[in-house]
Amino acid sequence: MVEVKKFMTRKRLPAFFAGLSILFLMLLLSACGYNGTTTGSQPSTPSPSPSTPTPTPPLQVKNCGSLHTIRLLLVPTDQEIAKQDETCFAQAYAACHPATLVYSQSSLDTGTIHNFSIKNQNGRCTIADMVQTYIAPRPPHTTATYTCGSLALKADGLHVYSCGTIGDVFIPGSNVQ
Repeated sequence: MVEVKKFMTRKRLPAFFAGLSILFLMLLLSACGYNGTTTGSQPSTPSPSPSTPTPTPPLQVKNCGSLHTIRLLLVPTDQEIAKQDETCFAQAYAACHPATLVYSQSSLDTGTIHNFSIKNQNGRCTIADMVQTYIAPRPPHTTATYTCGSLALKADGLHVYSCGTIGDVFIPGSNVQ
């Protein structure tokens, strides 16, 4: 009994509880990895009958890239690929092929990120713009999602029209002023 009292009064008590906490944490984390699958034979599933239609795979979404501007000027590394990315997105819209394009505008410590996506909904081509905003050093948060009316690729860049309350979005193709 005296030895237990000496052990508890020494500075080893915090180390004992730290070790016990680590052991408990390891036990907890190992339980999180259990996915509930069992081993052994699984019941066989019947093969589909010939009359069962085979679903067609959906069209793959084309990633047309991302463009960045700082105070409405393209980041220099993006100037070479800006036209390619904008052309990719405009062609996807013309063909009503699923595609995405990310456009971010930043200032000194604030920014807006436009996540554009093209979808074919029942034969109708739609453009969605999920807008995220941020104030450094906080991460971006989704502000709103808009459906845009149309888009056009012009000599000065890509114009996305009628995006909800934000109106038109202009993505410059180069730093020509």
